[in-house]
Amino acid sequence: MQVSQGRREISKARVRATGVAALTALALVALPGVAGADPEVLQSNDQLGLRFEKTSTPQPEGATTTVTVRTGDGKVVQTISEPFKGWLGGAAVELLDIDQDGRDDLLVQVDARVKDGKWAIWHAVGSNPKLSRVGVVDGHPESAGPGLIKADTEQGAAFYVIKGNALAPAPAPAA
Repeated sequence: MQVSQGRREISKARVRATGVAALTALALVALPGVAGADPEVLQSNDQLGLRFEKTSTPQPEGATTTVTVRTGDGKVVQTISEPFKGWLGGAAVELLDIDQDGRDDLLVQVDARVKDGKWAIWHAVGSNPKLSRVGVVDGHPESAGPGLIKADTEQGAAFYVIKGNALAPAPAPAA
């Protein structure tokens, strides 16, 4: 009888140890904001056909969003990192030809704690595969016509143009 109880105790201990390890592994995979083995992949539709692989790493007040930019054959062109301030989960990442110049630009959410959100805009020029960070806007940016960017906020719409490697305020288009 003592032998069978001993085996039961060993089995219970083994189950407990295995269960804790399994739960720990599951938590690492299932927790929002934890970098997973499979990155989220976006494919540009412009002439370069770049691939953007997004991963997130948790930080005390949000996460760090990392986007690896690759050519069509898989060569790494650039690695972009943006801190993300937000609740559980990672930042949104989008591709959009925001200024209608024929190249997809990268939009990375950097703050989800404020009502309108904040987005970093990474701009691409011509046939250069590297993107430049041109600025951050309040509200989700969208195209408002050739060369013009619009971001809607509670206070109204704000308009911008890209001059060199920076965003500059622009007047609203004539109605």
